[in-house]
Amino acid sequence: FAKIRAAGLKITLHCAEIPCAESSSTNKEQDLLSGKEENQMQRAREELEALLKFRPDRLGHALLLPKDLQQKLLDDPIPVETCPTSNVMTLELASGHMGGNLVQALAHHPTLSLWMAADNVPLSICTDDPGVFCT
Repeated sequence: FAKIRAAGLKITLHCAEIPCAESSSTNKEQDLLSGKEENQMQRAREELEALLKFRPDRLGHALLLPKDLQQKLLDDPIPVETCPTSNVMTLELASGHMGGNLVQALAHHPTLSLWMAADNVPLSICTDDPGVFCT
């Protein structure tokens, strides 16, 4: 990515599309981690922290950010590209309790209202995989 940036091209990185640990692990916390899922969540957290530190020109999705990283992004904004229809479908927000209603499911989107309310975070609302999601 450094070569791409040096060549003057813009960089978009997709992030936070899977759950991650709520905080960075300490040695004590690492000792408490057990099982593959917890380790994957910690690795996802570390990857997310590295992506934010890299400061791409745009973040794709930024969907399942822990609260402290949401605040970091609000404090030091990077434009966010959100794809609410595909997020609702991939997170299955419209199934079960929403009765398949996409519009009602958008109210349960984990970060859309946060980004829409933020005065300082540029937001792009997009479609994602139109051939798959019919968006």
